[in-house]
Amino acid sequence: MKALLIAFFSLALMQDCQRDKAATMKDTVLEYHVTTRGFFRHITVKENKVLIYKDRNSKEVSQEIALSNQQLKNFIAAFDELALEDIATYKAPSEKRFYDGAAIATFKVTHRGTSYESQPFDHLNPPAELERIVTLMADYTKDNE
Repeated sequence: MKALLIAFFSLALMQDCQRDKAATMKDTVLEYHVTTRGFFRHITVKENKVLIYKDRNSKEVSQEIALSNQQLKNFIAAFDELALEDIATYKAPSEKRFYDGAAIATFKVTHRGTSYESQPFDHLNPPAELERIVTLMADYTKDNE
């Protein structure tokens, strides 16, 4: 009987934690910005949607994609790994963007009204600490590269 009660309470606690994580994403906006002279993408993940901006001179959304439950779980898991206060201190592993060898990318999180932004890095080669979440977002830039 004790084992059954423990299993029940464990399951209930896990469901509450999942609801808290989903609520956290409601207070969070993830942004991945990629630019060169001839290429522009701004990817925003907000609640359960991905908004893609392809025109640097327009505020209109070029494409809106609803996230599946699994995709949302992947973003939540990647977000939970972030140390928000440290994002600005992460060093880029390469410098191809300095000589047009790669597009310039930045990653930004706005969580509960506070913004945390990375230093610029080469598109598709983020700092190791941002790799999981940036890779998830960068997949939405691959339509016209």
